[in-house]
Amino acid sequence: MDVEVGIQRGCIGEMLAEAGLVDPEDLEKALAEHRKSGERLVNILISQGMIDAHDFVKFLAHSHRLDDPEIRMFDIVPEIIELVPKNFALMNEVMPIRHEGSELTIAVVRLPDPAVVEALEEHTGLRVKALICAEKDVRLSLERHYEHGHIGTGDINALEAPLRLSRVATLLGQIESLPALPGTVHKVREMLHDTESSALDLSEVISQDPAIAAKVLKVANSAAYGFSHQVDGLQLATSLLGIVETYSVVVSSAVLNVFDRSRTFDYAGFWLQSMACAGLAKALLPLLQQKSRSGVFTAGLLHDIGRVVLVQIAPRHYERVEADLLGKQLVAEEERVLGLTHMEAGAQLADLWDLPAELAECIRFHHTPQYASEEHRPIVSLIHVAEVAARAHLDDSGSGGIDFTECSESLKLLGLCEDQVREVFDSVPKPDASDSLWSAG
Repeated sequence: MDVEVGIQRGCIGEMLAEAGLVDPEDLEKALAEHRKSGERLVNILISQGMIDAHDFVKFLAHSHRLDDPEIRMFDIVPEIIELVPKNFALMNEVMPIRHEGSELTIAVVRLPDPAVVEALEEHTGLRVKALICAEKDVRLSLERHYEHGHIGTGDINALEAPLRLSRVATLLGQIESLPALPGTVHKVREMLHDTESSALDLSEVISQDPAIAAKVLKVANSAAYGFSHQVDGLQLATSLLGIVETYSVVVSSAVLNVFDRSRTFDYAGFWLQSMACAGLAKALLPLLQQKSRSGVFTAGLLHDIGRVVLVQIAPRHYERVEADLLGKQLVAEEERVLGLTHMEAGAQLADLWDLPAELAECIRFHHTPQYASEEHRPIVSLIHVAEVAARAHLDDSGSGGIDFTECSESLKLLGLCEDQVREVFDSVPKPDASDSLWSAG
């Protein structure tokens, strides 16, 4: 058997099991996934939380059964590194981590200028996808692979950062394998551009998916909309909501049905928090001096969808992220544990599902609205403010408990003051368990 094949498929797995670092049952699962996907066994073990990258590097450092060429097999492959010229990689801080078909994935600290992506696409002949990763991992990997001239430097410990980026690349592949959105979503989206579509036409399409229909009715009757009477029929609901807002609710509802429930994640609480953010964002919108944005409610609902994605694709890792963390603390912990944040995981899902650009940017930048495009920065900032304010609903601290420190720049950009947000907060009912979309359908 070829040495590399032997190491990747079985030998390294057996060595890790013998050392007590990998459970034999986990090893069998990882081997089965390796045979199915062709992904490196070590990448699977690390991405699924069966072994930590740091522990694996320590194992390699103390192993006397593998020589340097064999150890280099766990690094990012030279063929991928060679796709990006050294000076270009270092100047623009782009680290290639995955080449799949006609697509090259680069790990970045910040999204590069479109001209940088265009230049790299022209050089490689590949479609380039930028993935925001942990700053430390990107810069240490650039140092290992480009500043030192070639891979395989003598310091085995320097392998940890590339391993963490390889884990992110593996997780990206798992996101791309998530189910597609149902046909109902695509049909409703087509109706957005059909001026002859009526509320009746819309309700007939939605009625073909009972789970989505139930959630549309639920949103129409929620406190966030505050209609004066009970909305019993789907046609009335779509007429009151309008086609754009109905599409937004359909997308949100469909997303809920794609993911399996995890026993360790509080989905009901998650969606209750999302409903609070959506309701506040919708209530704050009239204060802004700009035209109405009908998709703001859905942006509030789905801004944190990346958390559900990470629970789905990396459950063991996400169990290590403290459940009560919020805001920048949550982001920092996700970077530490996974090397990938919920914002970026959600953005990759938005790309996979071809969600509207406005929604995709709210998902990707709701904690860092300063990096959103100029066009969408106002709504991203609005979601940022609404999310921060919604936390006061969770701990029952009231409007006086809102900590505006984190969103002060967003308030400034929107031209809002703290008292305006507090006044709106006091006017919006706190959502309860009956408002959670998770309980419908």
